[in-house]
Amino acid sequence: MFAKDALKELAKEDLMAGREKVIQYLSEYAVFYDTEVYLIFDAYHVKGNPGTKQRFGKNLELIFTKEGESADFTLTKMAKEFSEKGRAVSIVTSDQAVQVQAFSGKGVSRYSSREFYGILEEMRRQISEMEL
Repeated sequence: MFAKDALKELAKEDLMAGREKVIQYLSEYAVFYDTEVYLIFDAYHVKGNPGTKQRFGKNLELIFTKEGESADFTLTKMAKEFSEKGRAVSIVTSDQAVQVQAFSGKGVSRYSSREFYGILEEMRRQISEMEL
């Protein structure tokens, strides 16, 4: 949500609206590229939170981590499990420690949030050209 100033401002004003916009973009991405997308929100400090998962269409799963579990931990664990099963994995995180330490040499593609937002903008441009 913090890759683009407009999203950052929206999230500051209304966190849920910011999340909904990210869900919309990633839902479009999942359909456009016919790929599975997992969006992980950190609920580390939410007391008593058991963690939740919610599907959006067939290709997007929204995950809220459980209390005491960071989004980075969940991301690392899932990416490792998927890559060990031979699945192609791409992660989006601006946390450089996670990018370097957790995924070095594991065949996982990594993007910063800004890089991935550029991919989303290009996808949306392609969609609007198809609609013309």
